Amino acid sequence: MTQANRDGVALLVRHGLRVTRPRLEVLRAFDAHDTLTGEDVYRLLAGAASGISMATIYRVLAELAGARILDRHVLGRGPSVFALHRSGHSVHLACRRCGFVEACDDEHASAALAMVAASRGFVTAEARVVVQGVCIACAASPDEDVVS
Repeated sequence: MTQANRDGVALLVRHGLRVTRPRLEVLRAFDAHDTLTGEDVYRLLAGAASGISMATIYRVLAELAGARILDRHVLGRGPSVFALHRSGHSVHLACRRCGFVEACDDEHASAALAMVAASRGFVTAEARVVVQGVCIACAASPDEDVVS
């Protein structure tokens, strides 16, 4: 068993979920990617060759999000985007044209979120922020409509 599989097994057990091959495979897809859609996961698992259907992938993503192993972001009209749950503050940049999503968790964003909360006497446990706009690639072609 690889270290990644051992980590996946421990994560599932810690969250009270049964260890299944589809759950481990979906978790493994996030090893090298910050954010993925259901279609991305299906493609990374080599589609039908994996023996895991698209319906199973979406069910597993929903289960993992329900267990707070993954965070689910609904951005505009595009598909939901999933990312591994991180405690603390989380900031994602989302392009409204192409659907690109990038995690930008850094100390400046965390400090700014904590400062806003503290200025109002609020103590935060965690914060999730999605900044929507247009990525640099889409900004270079201004004639496209913005997806909302």
